[in-house]
Amino acid sequence: MKSFIHPFYWFIVLALLSSCAIQVPPAGGDQDTSAPKVKSSTPENFSTQFSGNEISIIFDEFIQLKDVQTQLVVSPPLKQFPELKVRKKTLFILFEDTLEQNTTYSFNFGNSIADNNEGNSIENFQFVFSTGKMIDSLELTGNIQNAFDSKPEKGALLMLYREDTDSLPYIKRPYYFGKSDVDGNYRIRNIRPGSFKLVGLTDPNKDYLYNPFDERIAFSDSMVQAGQTNINLRLFKEAEDFKLLRTYSEEPGKAICAFNGRADTLNISWLTDTSLLKIHSLVFSELGDTLTIWYKNVLADTIQLLFPQLAKDTITIRLLKSDSKVFSRLKPSLRVSTSADLLNDQELNRDFELHFNHPVEKAQLGLIKMLEDSMVMDPINFQFSDSLHMKIKYLYKWKPSTTYNFFLPSGAFKDIFGLENDTVITEFRTRQETDYASLTVNIQSKTLHYPVLVQLLDDKENIKKELSLQNDSIIVFDFLKAGMYRLKIIFDSNANGRWDTGLYLAKRQPETVIYYPESIQIRSNWDVDIKWQIP
Repeated sequence: MKSFIHPFYWFIVLALLSSCAIQVPPAGGDQDTSAPKVKSSTPENFSTQFSGNEISIIFDEFIQLKDVQTQLVVSPPLKQFPELKVRKKTLFILFEDTLEQNTTYSFNFGNSIADNNEGNSIENFQFVFSTGKMIDSLELTGNIQNAFDSKPEKGALLMLYREDTDSLPYIKRPYYFGKSDVDGNYRIRNIRPGSFKLVGLTDPNKDYLYNPFDERIAFSDSMVQAGQTNINLRLFKEAEDFKLLRTYSEEPGKAICAFNGRADTLNISWLTDTSLLKIHSLVFSELGDTLTIWYKNVLADTIQLLFPQLAKDTITIRLLKSDSKVFSRLKPSLRVSTSADLLNDQELNRDFELHFNHPVEKAQLGLIKMLEDSMVMDPINFQFSDSLHMKIKYLYKWKPSTTYNFFLPSGAFKDIFGLENDTVITEFRTRQETDYASLTVNIQSKTLHYPVLVQLLDDKENIKKELSLQNDSIIVFDFLKAGMYRLKIIFDSNANGRWDTGLYLAKRQPETVIYYPESIQIRSNWDVDIKWQIP
């Protein structure tokens, strides 16, 4: 008997198989990078005569709130933080505070509103309304720059307070605020008439408060008026409280104290018997922030001392001993390096130098040989250039494009530990005169407050040359290599020979810097003349 399957049966089977098939979305496609957009709100943004206690804002896609507790700033501030609710595409803002009459309120969300999928944020979203008949429309504009290099600051926070109290940036969020653009320009909108305290911040943690030493600050010297324009500020990082950072021993006979600032005026009270240590010398670094203690008793295990101006606590330095297991694996030596070790070229305007890793106690300078095109030169030109005898210069007027050979025999020098040097042989060549250029700068000003520091910078902002001026001058920078340069002037207000940062609570601004408006191109064998007229 022949079986028969009804066609309707096959239709059911095919339908079931189709419904069980895995649905694979099409691959590829551009990632969503657009932020949510407002479709409507109740009340409308920039409405007047608002009297409710709830705001609803509808967006064109599902949204989420990110870090809204720190991002949202309401000006003027509310006593209680508003309640925020998200339902799909709608944000509800509810607040219990009684709103002030005839007042413009601004809800500044920062970057806290984002889409639900990719997390794209609306940048600096602001919702504004007034309880009166008009929206406050005054603005405050200006520019904010880095105080040290005059570069514009993007994304700096500009904050206004109604009171002139120095502690406000530490403890209170601003009444009004704005942010700077890529050129450092800022605009604070919807301000009521009146005077305000103006403070600028870099605010990486986005809490709208000043966190010293982690953030930079700028401030106006006096209260500003709503509606003012072109108020320029300079951001600076305050110096930390002066302190000892660390102490350590690099090798037997050498101990280091490192500070976070200049320490060469500190007094030292020794708790360790210095006669047992056999102290050789104490020397501060060029910046004055590092103290090196050289001592001859390489078997000493500790140094104890005090810096009375700094703290009353005893400072103990654990010393590396010559008989320790760590040091026994290393062969102590008096090492000698030359200024030609890194570069085989000798600059015509620089001395040839020897550098020692330990203070030298005995030297036989007559054993050193220097040859100029195979001709022996006078060794009398070798002279120690420092009090510790760790650096020797060879004073000589070099001949251009000439080969020199340096020979130092072993045992010519003996250090304070009785160690002697190994043989050193090196060859170097001087540059041609045509490799160099010069720059003459005529600085004139009727308003410049002297003294000032004039710095010649390369294209990476490295200081190539620096000098101090006491009045209008013509200065010459010679023996320059080809490249792009910049000129910078620092108003050295306290005449200490360096740029000093500001101090907010002392109302001390950082020292002013100005740049020559254009980069300067220097070519080999060129002489460039510039007149810098400073208004």
